[in-house]
Amino acid sequence: MRVLLTGMAGFIGSHVADALTKAGHEVVGLDCLLPQAHGSVDRTNPAEIAEVTPWTAGHDLRIGDVRDPETLDRSEERRVGKECRSR
Repeated sequence: MRVLLTGMAGFIGSHVADALTKAGHEVVGLDCLLPQAHGSVDRTNPAEIAEVTPWTAGHDLRIGDVRDPETLDRSEERRVGKECRSR
């Protein structure tokens, strides 16, 4: 099943993503990379994102805020079977 996991770049979210993937689910992660949690990162620079979120390697991490309808409309996040919120 395809699962939307919000907050995937965080500690709990990254472990939930690992568990879901191990259980055979396809995980689409969504995180807004809040400065309070991830420092000041250029959200348009994949190298910087990978540097501050190395534990998400191998997962489909998308940058955006789940509260922003445009974030969901411009991608495939709405085409999921389940949603899991890590916070």
